[in-house]
Amino acid sequence: MLHSVEQLRRVIKAGIPAIGLLNGSNADQYEKCAGLLVTMGIDCVAIHVSEYLKHRRDPLLMGLMWDALKFASSKFRKMLIVGATDPFLIRYPIKEAFPNASVSGLSWFIDAKHGLVYSALGKVNAYEKDVVCGCVPCSKIEKGALSRSTFDRAVHNFSVVQDAIAGQGFPEVELIDIVHRKKKLAIVSDLHIGTNGSLVADFCNAMRKEKPEALIFLGDTFDMSTSDFKLLEEQSEAFFKLMHQLSCEVYPVYGGADRSLPMLADQLKRIAYDYEIHPNLDFARYLMWEFEYRPLYQIFKFYVAARDSITILTARGRRLYAAYGPSLNFGMPSPERVGEILKEKGCGCLVLGGYHRKAIRGRRFYSLGAWQVPAEDDKESKHDLRGALFLDEKGIAYREFGV
Repeated sequence: MLHSVEQLRRVIKAGIPAIGLLNGSNADQYEKCAGLLVTMGIDCVAIHVSEYLKHRRDPLLMGLMWDALKFASSKFRKMLIVGATDPFLIRYPIKEAFPNASVSGLSWFIDAKHGLVYSALGKVNAYEKDVVCGCVPCSKIEKGALSRSTFDRAVHNFSVVQDAIAGQGFPEVELIDIVHRKKKLAIVSDLHIGTNGSLVADFCNAMRKEKPEALIFLGDTFDMSTSDFKLLEEQSEAFFKLMHQLSCEVYPVYGGADRSLPMLADQLKRIAYDYEIHPNLDFARYLMWEFEYRPLYQIFKFYVAARDSITILTARGRRLYAAYGPSLNFGMPSPERVGEILKEKGCGCLVLGGYHRKAIRGRRFYSLGAWQVPAEDDKESKHDLRGALFLDEKGIAYREFGV
């Protein structure tokens, strides 16, 4: 402490405006430090409280923090509370308790940089789902911007910090997998990459022509049951080459042939997930860091970014629920079952993969075909091939691609 005071004395002697830092671990040390600062003509003091707030359940540490704040408020004209900008650590209205206090810190920006958004739900990860908020700053930006812009998250978080300091509550938010912003979005299913029947080459050719800005895969993208790992590697290399060329948003969903991967993906997440990169929106860059690795590792990274289902909020306010069909219903769902699922999910349209058959019922239900031909010894299966559902500013349309 004495060394710090001596350094401050030199700064003041050089004519540089300075704020004193109140140090100490008990009331006597605070009083001694304050006395030295007062003798140097310091009337503004700073107190660092982030470590206290991290251990706010400890009554001894919190009592010490309060003693320091009260002591500084009584001795100095102004007080700067450093490290108090995490709204979830501010459990008191600082402005009311200490009218002469200001706060500083960058936790709101650091959290924004890592995809975190402050809300009534806590710190929600905008890299996992789109965050829709109606607070004043967010009302001036497009829906979904909080998942795509560090700046917009930082503005939102800073606004929440200001409200928390004033004793106000946290904003309500809604978490949605995808907020559609009139971009061209393609939904496909059942590529079964790694099998002899996979039409991944046809898929790649079709998507190069269509150039979607977002791709959703409704399960069985890779077929890990295959024993032909050379084929799996060759086909996956073509697939990931396409992902790099398109550089589009990518949203995988677990299916049946790849359902065994979630546990492995959780284990790999620590080494595969860079939390400064959005794995869905910036998929090409997300893959680049391990470009020298075999495609098999990229398959695992593909599933680290996967989820069980996708809810889409369209620009017109309509909600689509997309999933791997057999996880909801063993066979093609009846119209009654479709209605039950839509009511349960709170959506107006159901899009399913996994049945390998095309089915369209008005604007309420779509079953996608497959990008895999049946095995030669499979005489009973019938596949509707090369189909994709497109969503853009014009609406929804199902398309089939010829050879």
